[in-house]
Amino acid sequence: MTDRQLQPAISPDVTDIDPNGDLILRVGAERPVNVYDMIEEGDDRAHDFRVCSRAMARASEVFQRMLNGPFIERKPDNFPEEPWIVSLPEDDLTSFETLLNIAHGRTSEEHVPTALPLWCISVIFTLANKYLISPLLYPWLNPWNEVATAAVLIERPSPGDLFLTHGVSWHIGNIPLFIRTLNQLAFTTSVDPKTGDLIDGYGNPLSNYTSLDTNHLLDAIKNGRRMFIQNLVSHLHKWLDRFRWLAAECPHCSKAECGQYAQTKLLDNLANCINRGDIPPTGK
Repeated sequence: MTDRQLQPAISPDVTDIDPNGDLILRVGAERPVNVYDMIEEGDDRAHDFRVCSRAMARASEVFQRMLNGPFIERKPDNFPEEPWIVSLPEDDLTSFETLLNIAHGRTSEEHVPTALPLWCISVIFTLANKYLISPLLYPWLNPWNEVATAAVLIERPSPGDLFLTHGVSWHIGNIPLFIRTLNQLAFTTSVDPKTGDLIDGYGNPLSNYTSLDTNHLLDAIKNGRRMFIQNLVSHLHKWLDRFRWLAAECPHCSKAECGQYAQTKLLDNLANCINRGDIPPTGK
């Protein structure tokens, strides 16, 4: 058992999820830098939410153990003289507030919008997976699936949107969308030559995005791309060996024109093969 750390006083602008609640959840302040500028200026500070500890324990097995076990998050021995405050510095306060509303039965459109931004939906699913409250999101699967699908139906979706949608589709169970975004990620993402990380169009690592199964997916894509490039290079070497085998003169008639013609046809066939594989012949 660890000694309880001294917590600052409850913020005067606390949000009352439950006005009669006995627990203060202090959310935010230590989240990773958001590569999409998703959080507006000033929203990266910690914010207090007044909630019902029993509602949180019923909704989440993680909170059940955290609040009722031998941990620093347990209720203070001198409660209510000392307020019960639990800090969750790594969680996004905007998305977490949506989960708190759901856990407390505040499920109107005002409290749980169906038309949320893709990044927010991705973070909600990630938090739900973290705190084991995913079944509570069932009523919003269809509208949030529509948001995720629309984000990648444009002509050239960004790698960031593809990555977020891939995580959302995994959680929702949209198999066609899951496969589509996986294929698009494998063929459209770039690799940072210095770090080897998959990056978006702005040079930001996709590992910075808040999404589900991040490391496993990115590693699978990197390994798949590496195998694909190795196979491609192997075939290119075979073609180039044949090209070098052709002498300046045709080996059959000793005419330079025939040898040059054969070289030209070989390079033309190589370019056609690359084009059929949707790989631009950049010459690199």
